[in-house]
Amino acid sequence: SRKDGVKLSITSAELGEFVYSLSLSATEAGIETTMRFNTDLGAQAIQTYHFRSFATEEKATEYECEIKGSEFSVQGSIKTKVAEPGSDGVDTSIDVCYEPSNLGGVRDTLVVRSKGGAGEYRVALIGKCDPPKRKGPVEVKSGASQTIEFKNVLSEETEYQLSINNPAFTLASNSIKVPRKGSSKISISYKAGPDRSGYDVGNLLIVCKKMKHPWIYYIRGSK
Repeated sequence: SRKDGVKLSITSAELGEFVYSLSLSATEAGIETTMRFNTDLGAQAIQTYHFRSFATEEKATEYECEIKGSEFSVQGSIKTKVAEPGSDGVDTSIDVCYEPSNLGGVRDTLVVRSKGGAGEYRVALIGKCDPPKRKGPVEVKSGASQTIEFKNVLSEETEYQLSINNPAFTLASNSIKVPRKGSSKISISYKAGPDRSGYDVGNLLIVCKKMKHPWIYYIRGSK
């Protein structure tokens, strides 16, 4: 915090002059607002935070953006326009992304700070992660293959086991190793039986030892 001392003078023709000594103290910015996110494991949720910049000099119009944890992410800095003195400021927006790596809840704080001393803004971030939702259908033609891009949301390289509950579908591999926060392609082939008409269906199951909930993709094959 910082303290400044100033004098306030009030003058009246009838009563004379009154002088007051004022001690002004500035403290760190408190939480301005709260943003709440809700998504399932393997997905992400994005919201936009709006604030008004009162920077009246060019050097103060660049703001640093900081989030300490890894579940939320934001761009490193943002540049805004110069505000007119005495105006309502310049509307500025920042996208905040929540991409969870664990089930349950998490809290963090977004700090937006002017490099030129034009202010600091703090936002409470609250995220809630649900089990993975079933995805699909993934369509595969007989005699062809289809590719699914699967992302590892965990913060370390992880091996996933793959299985599908219909022999008409074939996986290129029964396991994949995916780098932390990286992606890997899963190839699925389909061959319809000679007397098969309509559709074949199956569920692709993706599991790993570190998570008790599987990822499930609904697969549909057609001639």
